[in-house]
Amino acid sequence: MPCPDAPAAPTPWPTPDSLAEAVGRELPPTAWQPVPLAAFREFAALTGDDQPIHGGGLAAGEPVVAQGALLVGLAAGLLQGLYPLPWAERLLQAGYDGLRIRSPVAAGQRIRLRGRPQRFRPLGGGRYWLETAARLEREGAGRAALTGRFLSVIVAGAGNGR
Repeated sequence: MPCPDAPAAPTPWPTPDSLAEAVGRELPPTAWQPVPLAAFREFAALTGDDQPIHGGGLAAGEPVVAQGALLVGLAAGLLQGLYPLPWAERLLQAGYDGLRIRSPVAAGQRIRLRGRPQRFRPLGGGRYWLETAARLEREGAGRAALTGRFLSVIVAGAGNGR
């Protein structure tokens, strides 16, 4: 028996036209993904964002929470799961708009991404512009961890509009 909160299988978008038809519709969420403490520490080592709240040095019982920039990166990675595009060679992040950290993600918590394509248009040369309203959710929490728009460029593979 499937888990009641398991996401539906990702909707395959076999052509650019099929993705264009999805604009304005809520997509099924990605699967839940744990965020281990090791990720916080690795990110801190790479970026220098090693505040005690992100990996240690806190009083016993204080939650260790993810860096905001780490959440943005994790959401960008999960975005790929919303868009299975057999015709595309790449989905590139071109930017972000209106990103807001809404609530903390503690070490070991699970996250998933919900999204709604807001705009999709051809750029020419086999490239497409995609804007997605996104919401990074924490398991068991009513408030999103992150909200905003992800701005992407999709590059079609050879023979698929390129």
